[in-house]
Amino acid sequence: MLFEDVFINLRSGTRLHREAWEDSGDYIFMFPGTEDQVVPRDSLHSVMLGRVSTNMMSRIDKRVGDSVMVGWTPSSEDLFADDWSEKD
Repeated sequence: MLFEDVFINLRSGTRLHREAWEDSGDYIFMFPGTEDQVVPRDSLHSVMLGRVSTNMMSRIDKRVGDSVMVGWTPSSEDLFADDWSEKD
């Protein structure tokens, strides 16, 4: 699968990975965004903006081991790779 197909699949909720990541089990997915998400009253966001809810835009995240890399940006290698497939 090519990267232009990756974006279409992400929008439908599919988790995707590259063969190059096979040993690590990493994959990418789309965070759909939220409206009026409640944040803790004492959080930096709440203190700086003076409110306890926020809107978060959609983005692509990457699962790396037991962690999530928020706001993943593809490298040139990722953009031109043809080894993308759905993650089981």
